[in-house]
Amino acid sequence: MALTNWIVQPLRKSLPQVWVQARFDVASFIAAVLLALAYAAAWHALLGAGLLGPQGVGQAGQLFSIPWVALNFMLRTVLQGLMVLALVYVVLSWVQPQAPIQYTLGQLLQPLLAPIRRVLPTVGGVDLSVLLLIVLLQVALILIG
Repeated sequence: MALTNWIVQPLRKSLPQVWVQARFDVASFIAAVLLALAYAAAWHALLGAGLLGPQGVGQAGQLFSIPWVALNFMLRTVLQGLMVLALVYVVLSWVQPQAPIQYTLGQLLQPLLAPIRRVLPTVGGVDLSVLLLIVLLQVALILIG
């Protein structure tokens, strides 16, 4: 928390009380969006506008592509993070199934694995739902580009 307090705490103070007490941490989400926009703007400034938009589009059109690059960056980061969580979960379940972090990883991945486990049965006592989740995350990453 101390790592992100510099950006999240001022946002929490400036948000309406309803948003601060919500189940979803709105201040952290806004901070992530702002950092993604800063990342996309830095790419635009450092590497040139040609990377952000199609050639032949004016400077204003390329500046409007910065939010799309930021959204792409956020989606890729979330999907890659989920894939790392799933891979660590699988490796730990094989190597050390009683690891303390195994329960936490299971709780984090449960919302994604539960629908897959309802559809995909276990084969010979092996749960293939994590494998299917990793494949789906890879497909989503490919579709995002």
